[in-house]
Amino acid sequence: MKNSLIILACFLAGFSIQTFYVPPLWIANVKYETYALYVLIVLVGVLVSLDGRACQTTRKVRPQALIVPSIAIAGTATGVIAAAGLLSMDSRHALAVGLGYCSQSSILIGEWGGPNPAVDTLLAYISRELLTLLAVSLLLRLFGPVAPFVSGGATSMDTTLPIIRRCSGREYAPIALLSSVILTILVPFLVSLDLRF
Repeated sequence: MKNSLIILACFLAGFSIQTFYVPPLWIANVKYETYALYVLIVLVGVLVSLDGRACQTTRKVRPQALIVPSIAIAGTATGVIAAAGLLSMDSRHALAVGLGYCSQSSILIGEWGGPNPAVDTLLAYISRELLTLLAVSLLLRLFGPVAPFVSGGATSMDTTLPIIRRCSGREYAPIALLSSVILTILVPFLVSLDLRF
């Protein structure tokens, strides 16, 4: 929850700066967000390799656990395409927004799709996190112990992991962690495919 509020506050700060103070044109022409994204991806790789628990987690998880991120992607894509059809939305942008499992995906989508889909992606990411935190008990009752981290997407390795461990069980924490890492790694590829084709 705290991370979501920090992300939202940073976005609102940037929006306010642009609204009340127009920066020089050269700032708008430099793709700082792209460089920031590359730095973030490198840091995630470094942190995962430094964390001994990540290596232990991958050894504990059975190969069948790789089905979980596949289910998350397939379910999200199906739901988004259906919703886009009902709401008469551009299905490519809707799919990119829906598959934006991590906060950095709004940067990618902003670069390729413009500011509107980027804002939609950020709001979808925050909403996914908040809804997972609020509806974890309902998800467990309706769909079983895997449902909360499928719903949480990439947040299952940080903000929603404690509640997933408590509600789904400690034995599901490694699967949640592995699933969210895979989703985070796949986001740049999934988003770029959606927006370029």
